[in-house]
Amino acid sequence: MRFDGYFIPLVVAVGLLGCGNESKNIADEDVEEGPFENIEVDEPEPIPSAGCGNAVAGDDGPFAVVVDDVEHKYLIDFPDGYDESRAYPLIFAFHFAGGNAPAAKTMYNLRAAMGDDGVIVFPNGHELPVFDAILAAVQSSYCIDQGRIFATGLSLGGGMSNTVGCERGDVFRAVAPVAGTGPSASAVCKGRVAVMQIHGTFDPIAAIAGSLPGRDRWIAMSECDPDVSEPAYAAYTGTCEQYADCDDAFPVIWCEHRDPIGHVWPPFANKTIWAFFSSLDTSPQGEAAGPGAEMDPSDISTIQLSVRAPDNFEGTPRSVAFSLYPAGTRPVSY
Repeated sequence: MRFDGYFIPLVVAVGLLGCGNESKNIADEDVEEGPFENIEVDEPEPIPSAGCGNAVAGDDGPFAVVVDDVEHKYLIDFPDGYDESRAYPLIFAFHFAGGNAPAAKTMYNLRAAMGDDGVIVFPNGHELPVFDAILAAVQSSYCIDQGRIFATGLSLGGGMSNTVGCERGDVFRAVAPVAGTGPSASAVCKGRVAVMQIHGTFDPIAAIAGSLPGRDRWIAMSECDPDVSEPAYAAYTGTCEQYADCDDAFPVIWCEHRDPIGHVWPPFANKTIWAFFSSLDTSPQGEAAGPGAEMDPSDISTIQLSVRAPDNFEGTPRSVAFSLYPAGTRPVSY
């Protein structure tokens, strides 16, 4: 949400705002696997990056880029037997609030789902100029399929996934935010992406209602029928629904789980997200389309905030905390 050049994140604290639950790693639990029945897949034809042919350094870093005289570190998770002549899919995995790149690598456990089929980047922070610099460095140094670049993340990292899917939609093939809001109603999207959104019904920190405007915007951009959806994937205690009549190249899938913790990376997320990403063919990025593609920031004249207290909260809240931060940036923690 933009207001006089600033974003107001839709995260409101009543009393004590904490993210301690986000540190729980439950991605190793057994989950049910299943196909995406409504997505037709052709063998992807890679678009090799400039780094193809370069030898890899052999470790995961940390690496660093310098933006505006500030060093920003990131990790790279390479597949075993990395082949500098093979163009790999690339996933940007953005960390959650209060976390960092190593914590995201451990929690998300994406490598267990992907095997040796892709490269994963874990940035520290959520600024768009830093993302741009990291992407340029990775593409110039390593062999990346430029037609299969993806993003995911939990909470603040999910919000960043929505942001890059909109504002860098000409770069990404698909995004899969988990418990993340956005994209901002005032953001002007570039290109289009396939989308899978995952959110907990009982999320006490980022209420599921906060993801619905973003979901509806993705539906509009892919020209889906918002009133018709079909089961796409069943796993754990939730289901995924794929909306009907979307542009074939840009499906929109909504997954709702009932993990009692609520604000969490659910056990099925790594396998489900990778199944979705790997089901997508490499395709040219389309121009933004549909009524949700662009909005004039001058049309935004109202700020709406909702306050939600825990069920066991007693008394009257005496203060509400929220953050203002410059447009185009994201704070590292709440």
